[in-house]
Amino acid sequence: MRCRQDQPHETGSRRPTLRDVRDLCALYNVDESVTAELMKLTREAWEPGWWTQYEDLNLSSYIGLEQGACSITSYSMHHVHGLAQTEDYTRAIIKAIAPKMDPAIHQQRVEAQLRRQQLPEGESPPHCRLLLDEAVLHRPVGDPVLIIVQLENILELISSGKVTLQVIPFGIGAYSVADIDFTLLEFNEPALPPVVFVERPSR
Repeated sequence: MRCRQDQPHETGSRRPTLRDVRDLCALYNVDESVTAELMKLTREAWEPGWWTQYEDLNLSSYIGLEQGACSITSYSMHHVHGLAQTEDYTRAIIKAIAPKMDPAIHQQRVEAQLRRQQLPEGESPPHCRLLLDEAVLHRPVGDPVLIIVQLENILELISSGKVTLQVIPFGIGAYSVADIDFTLLEFNEPALPPVVFVERPSR
């Protein structure tokens, strides 16, 4: 078998097939255990993630990375991070950002957000560290009961050990990242460098 560097599986222009992986492992004399692991990863790569059904979100790449992260660190000065939101809080935030959004699209975005929140419940959940500007805790979203339930949800996540929360107090004054929300994703795989996602709400 001859492999040229301009072949699709060498350039990354398409995902490798099981046959590609099998043949390349044979060519490079990869042992059976590593070959089996690579074949397993290849099968998983061809399985569509649940998030692909929400075409409107345009976040497939991000959510796919989020699902595989071992550590998630987020900073927000506008609202609670999606992994810690209640359903009512999610609905209110999306409605506030895009008040004229089609109801069906609004519902899809809520559903996708709720499915993302299952991540800390998995067998190997990532370490989730949420950094919030104190303004997030004071900003009215919906009615007062909604905010109370949201804060109780955050406290429950903290007490269960699913997230670590740190609040940047007003007293600290101005600081360098006080104008943008972002999330840092880190991975156990040495080949995957950390990824920073800068959030820009889509209307």
